[in-house]
Amino acid sequence: MANVNNDVTVILSQADKELLIKAIKTCEQIAEDCNYNSDMFIDAGTVFAQISDEYKNDELPTVIHLYE
Repeated sequence: MANVNNDVTVILSQADKELLIKAIKTCEQIAEDCNYNSDMFIDAGTVFAQISDEYKNDELPTVIHLYE
């Protein structure tokens, strides 16, 4: 069977870069707060994935429950 590889290159505008950096820092801070204030361990990628799962119909709820 053939081995098929796919690559995608993303080129970000400066505005997109700044927005994504801010989002990453926010996810890192949320993860740090969760780890400091509870007995769970969560990382920024998990925080982002769970917040992203809550994004529906161009809306994001104000309260999001994160889980390990």
